[in-house]
Amino acid sequence: RGLSDRNLIVHYDGINLPIQTGSTALIYTNQVFEHVRYPREVMSEVGRALRPGGQLIGSTSQLEPYHSFSLWNYTPYGFRMLVEDAGLRLEEIRPCIDGVTLIKRSYHGRPPEYREYFAEDSPLNTEIERWGRKTKRRPALINLRKLTYCGHFAFRVRKPLQESIPGVKAGARESTRRVLTSSPL
Repeated sequence: RGLSDRNLIVHYDGINLPIQTGSTALIYTNQVFEHVRYPREVMSEVGRALRPGGQLIGSTSQLEPYHSFSLWNYTPYGFRMLVEDAGLRLEEIRPCIDGVTLIKRSYHGRPPEYREYFAEDSPLNTEIERWGRKTKRRPALINLRKLTYCGHFAFRVRKPLQESIPGVKAGARESTRRVLTSSPL
């Protein structure tokens, strides 16, 4: 036994979270949603389980080669729609390793020298940073370019403190452009 309820890891059937409605402050997923067969249902379950103001944080794939029974790759906009359809709000999205580097890593058999790019800027992201400085681009535009070509992106989603207005999605008040070009919102 030895584990407190605070440190409990819960396994489930892939759709129905075994968590009471509105009882959870934080749900964390690391490279999970690209493997979820029923993402709309799971995101709705996340929304059900989170308490008002609760957060879902994690990352998912955008331009990543097939791996470990992956089903989907998400665009930032598509992921936002998934989030909003569940009555949640995408508050922050950040590019991670670039897609070109992930493709090369897979093609070359996942050699260990690629590991550094999960902790530091990957080659295309470094090139985009240099382009941004050289052309004096705003950070929002640099971020948008990185998001366009990222292999993974990280996100922070929040359940609104109050229920949305009937007929209006919870996240519909934020502009799509702002979500895709700003970090954090």
